[in-house]
Amino acid sequence: MDIKVVNAGGNKMSARPTLVPSELPSQLARPSMKYKEVSRRSLEGALPIATCLFLPLVQIKDLFYIYDIVTVYSIYKLGFPSVPYRGRSIGNSVRLLAIAVLLATLSSLVRTGFELRSIMYCAQYLLALIYFYCLFSNIAAGRLDGSLLAAWVIKGAVLAGAFGILHFVLLTVAPSAGNALYRGYLSLAGFSDRFYQLRYVAGVENTGVIRALGTWDVSTTFGGMMVLASAWLLYAKHITKSVRYSAFILLSFAVLASGSRHAWVIGLIVLFALVEGSRRYKLFVASCFVGGLALWVFLSATPDDLGGTSFSNQIYNRFERTVSSGLEDSSIQLRYVDGTSNFLLYIMKDPSVLVFGFGLNTDKIWFQSMDIAAFASERIDNYNWGFVSNGWLLILRNMGILGFVGLLGLFLSIRRLGRSAVDVPLLIAALLILSDNYAIQVARCFFMILAFLAVIAGDALFRLQNRKRVYPESSTHSPRSMGNSSVTKQEKRRLDRRS
Repeated sequence: MDIKVVNAGGNKMSARPTLVPSELPSQLARPSMKYKEVSRRSLEGALPIATCLFLPLVQIKDLFYIYDIVTVYSIYKLGFPSVPYRGRSIGNSVRLLAIAVLLATLSSLVRTGFELRSIMYCAQYLLALIYFYCLFSNIAAGRLDGSLLAAWVIKGAVLAGAFGILHFVLLTVAPSAGNALYRGYLSLAGFSDRFYQLRYVAGVENTGVIRALGTWDVSTTFGGMMVLASAWLLYAKHITKSVRYSAFILLSFAVLASGSRHAWVIGLIVLFALVEGSRRYKLFVASCFVGGLALWVFLSATPDDLGGTSFSNQIYNRFERTVSSGLEDSSIQLRYVDGTSNFLLYIMKDPSVLVFGFGLNTDKIWFQSMDIAAFASERIDNYNWGFVSNGWLLILRNMGILGFVGLLGLFLSIRRLGRSAVDVPLLIAALLILSDNYAIQVARCFFMILAFLAVIAGDALFRLQNRKRVYPESSTHSPRSMGNSSVTKQEKRRLDRRS
């Protein structure tokens, strides 16, 4: 690492001069740990995330998913190093979320007649929280390199994105081959053919739209996770620019193939943050990317043929539906109008939900154990049990006020550590939670969101701690105490920015 020795003008240099790095990379040099050890730990930390991205549905006897087992292994290998005092607010938020999960599990057990699947869901959410703290503490302590970890995650994301694009291409060119590919994957993952009929075939028949699912079970979820994976590129500094942009383009096509419109919007935010340069240059690159894509779609699509299955046709139809429907769009109504109304009405009917929560996937357990007609009748009579496709309200409904406060507190604590440097990554995570229900309702998506937040928080705390070691407040060589030195104002500003 390039180190400069600061000489404070005519003053004599101390016996141990203050060392000021010329720049702060994702992780500073670790004299106590060899690079190979850090690299190995980073791989161990990334394995659960990459496995969840590429093989999210592969399970073992309907009890555990394969990424759960990899997560336990990763936690066992990494451990929990001590966290500096400034990071304790992160731990408090995690504890609050863990208490909320336990209370929600108790609520679910009571509502479902002590169904054991509630315990399984509880274990998955608690494991996500434990892994979050493990990852956060290791990165903050310098035992993991966040940039190396992000690079491994991107490799898993590229595999998942490539599979999703292949699935979409086969569905448009040779539908039988595309159906066989996805059906074969579900069979390998341990799901029945009925699951395939309900999840995919019924969706295509109802909407007439072909949407890639990749290795996931819902196209909207696949799009959201792919755009979240592209956000990891913001931390993959060990990857060259050309490789980063190539990975982003591939993941962008996977997001487009999913047909998830909120993922398209968040993808533009990722692109704006990924491009280096001035704000004007960022806008220019983003405009060229979007303009080129739009030009290709409008030139190659055939809007009169609403049944067209080409890639450009699918994108055009989704865009046309958004423009023509506006705020009357069924998805917007369901997520932000009808869903919010049902949420408020059910809260008034059952205020205990605010304290204990409705439970983790309680309605899913009822659906699996009740008659379909009885389930539908109960759902209508109880305002869909307050279910809403808005993660920030859904965590209040599922886990009660403690869950909402815990998640909000986690975001605020990370913002306090990283300040403006973490605004864009936090915005991406917050929008994913706001845009749909999967970030809270689906345990593996909750796991992915928390893993991304762990890297944001750990990297921010690591930088903060190393800045304090580089510039002690009482040091005569810190930028704040250089007023009487011969160092120019321009040099002081440069050092302040790099710190």
